[in-house]
Amino acid sequence: MFHEETDSKAYRQSADDAWSAFIKTRFGAGPLGRSGRAARLPQLKLELETMQKYFAVAKQHMNACTGAGCLPAEILSTIFAFAQEVWPPHNRRRMHEEDRMRVVVSYDLGWIYATHVCAAWRKAALGDPALWQTVSCLALPLPMATDMLTRSGRLPLEVYIGDGISSISDDCISNWLSWPVLRRTSLLHVDDSRVDEDDMYERWNSVLTQPMPLLEDLTVSFYLDASATILPSSIWTESHPTLKSLILTNCYLPDWNTQVLGHSITNLLLNLDFLFEEDEGLPTTTELRDMFSRLTSLKTLDLRNFWPQKENSPPEPFNFYPCLETFAFEFSMRGLFASHYSYFWSLFRVPSTTALDIVAEDDVSEDTEDHPELLDPITQVDNSRFPATALVISGLQVKLFYTDVPSLVLDPPHEHLSARHIGEGSYRSLKCKNSAVKFLVPRLPLQSLRTVVVTVPAMKRFDRPDGGWVAKLGAAHETRQLSVYYVHALALMDDLTRKDANGGFSLFPRLEALVFHHDPKTVKTGAQSSLDLVLLELLSIRLEQGLPIRSLAVDSKMETMSVWSKIGRETTVSFFGPQ
Repeated sequence: MFHEETDSKAYRQSADDAWSAFIKTRFGAGPLGRSGRAARLPQLKLELETMQKYFAVAKQHMNACTGAGCLPAEILSTIFAFAQEVWPPHNRRRMHEEDRMRVVVSYDLGWIYATHVCAAWRKAALGDPALWQTVSCLALPLPMATDMLTRSGRLPLEVYIGDGISSISDDCISNWLSWPVLRRTSLLHVDDSRVDEDDMYERWNSVLTQPMPLLEDLTVSFYLDASATILPSSIWTESHPTLKSLILTNCYLPDWNTQVLGHSITNLLLNLDFLFEEDEGLPTTTELRDMFSRLTSLKTLDLRNFWPQKENSPPEPFNFYPCLETFAFEFSMRGLFASHYSYFWSLFRVPSTTALDIVAEDDVSEDTEDHPELLDPITQVDNSRFPATALVISGLQVKLFYTDVPSLVLDPPHEHLSARHIGEGSYRSLKCKNSAVKFLVPRLPLQSLRTVVVTVPAMKRFDRPDGGWVAKLGAAHETRQLSVYYVHALALMDDLTRKDANGGFSLFPRLEALVFHHDPKTVKTGAQSSLDLVLLELLSIRLEQGLPIRSLAVDSKMETMSVWSKIGRETTVSFFGPQ
């Protein structure tokens, strides 16, 4: 230990002497007059700048001696790849302090800063072309275009330009999207959708018409002013890329019969922000049918306010191929709903194995109008061949399942109302501004349901004086499981005790399992005792009729309630927590 301390002190003194002598040789000025000092000062500033530069180099050499600096290149590449996901480059925009009309842009290179830790890290990063394949054009300064192109070797490039907020300069387009870049591009996402009527989308024509033989994924998003933009007629004339994914927002293809839309496409999204009437750029019904018929590998389809032009003599109905896994259909303009919705669904049929999400965000006021045609895509399914097995009901949405979902009854009901949930198979979901309980539920194929799940908003609507639960769900004779919120279940449990003219139960006569969820927004009141009494009476009445509720699953947040200890042994009580 003594020798180590002595060696350390000796080395420190040696380093101090060496640097002291070096500083004197570079910064020593000696006796200078006024003119000499004026001449020497710029030199000293330059010496200091150079010293700071090599101070960073010295730190890199020091870092190279640490354990992290000795990591294998393969591990470093993995670290950099993870860093790219959580620390991407981005730009910062601020107003100029003096000229408020000017925007000053600075850049944060994100994960790229990590490659400057030491020479070994930089060498590892530069030696892995895969790290430089993804290019976010607005997040990087223009001079880096050449660096990204060379560092990525000859690998295909994934190029993103635009974010719908920031303006895109012509210099940015010409530098980042030059032909050497585009000929190597496999993914191109263009988002020039910021609201600026003065922006001219013609400047993208030279980009979109360049040969891109490797292109597999194309996204083009523009702002919709008076009408959608038609892409240049010469697109894909010099090369025919093998597209797998195409996303168009507020723009049309010049030719909907293009062979680029063929068997290789697996993902297609066609989106218009609004559309008051038929647009000439839209495909005719026949063109849309022919296009879909060529998409033999299509897995994901998304149409938003995208209606084909109607024809006096429409073609034969088209059945989508069984490979279609998900179909999202959204519209927000009521005028075209009235004229095109039933027309569309009479001509385009979705397989029962597809997860179908329909969002009808038109301007219909809830609870005021009945639109039975909204259910056309659901009633197309032959329930005798493909029976619906489960139903989730919310205030303005219904979701009908055709395959078993094991976690359905124990998950919070609202979790299954969003887009495709983990573990879900085929289903039909309809979200609109009409009351689901009042207008939609009674028209659904209820006879085959085995499971019914109801959210809080829907339970409150069932309590309204228009027939209650029996009028809306009385046809669901085969239901075995019911998942609801206990605190809102008073009217439900009352209806579960009611009998029909033949002496059988009017509501869910074959019910075997109840699942009670906890509503955290409800404050405990004196009505709790009435609720508990009705539950015990329900269990007794069902047991007396030889149709007992065999199991009761209760949210663990309600485990301390005394009512559960009063339930007879004929009904098994269990508690469940977060899934």
